[in-house]
Amino acid sequence: AIESYRQESDWLNNFIAECCDVDESYSERAADLYDAYRSYCANLNEYVRHISDFKAAMIADGYTWRKDRNGAHYYGLRLKSEFAPVV
Repeated sequence: AIESYRQESDWLNNFIAECCDVDESYSERAADLYDAYRSYCANLNEYVRHISDFKAAMIADGYTWRKDRNGAHYYGLRLKSEFAPVV
């Protein structure tokens, strides 16, 4: 029961496992990643954390966030193609 609770409570890793590919060479626009997270939560009827909580959890989990002339990005993961925004 405790392990089941931990898995359900690990909202960020559940999102990443289901919606992202992880590799240190990958990067994803921060806005696209958060939008995908919001959609993921909406589809599961789960609570959506505020963007600042999402960012803090991503950084605490070891992902790098940087802002440059191309916008803000997270490094170390990317959205799987089925969750990526249509360009």
